[in-house]
Amino acid sequence: MIQVDRFPNLPSAKIIPMKIPYKVSIIIPVYNGSRTLRKTLETAQRQRDPSFEVIVVDDGSTENISSLVRELGARHHRLPMNMGPAAARTEGARVASGQVLLFTDSDVWLPENTISIIRQAF
Repeated sequence: MIQVDRFPNLPSAKIIPMKIPYKVSIIIPVYNGSRTLRKTLETAQRQRDPSFEVIVVDDGSTENISSLVRELGARHHRLPMNMGPAAARTEGARVASGQVLLFTDSDVWLPENTISIIRQAF
């Protein structure tokens, strides 16, 4: 915020603090986690905040993760082989379009105000 008193030649004006809008990317690495992934994706998609995306990075699963991910409206990226959760998170960060990255696991249920709470920190 600019301090007006540091610029005495400027006309008096109201200072309105602005929050810069940003998008949140929810990144979920998964390896053969279809049993819990459905509930995780359902809770992620129920966020009350409109500016977010959900990205699932399939870490070389032998299960059919892609159809579940597409059915629930998330973006799907697949690593060619199992490379571990760190590689899956890195891939998710690489393809994310959000300015804030939220990493979670495929067995975590997100309360519907998760993104709203995160926004308060900025």
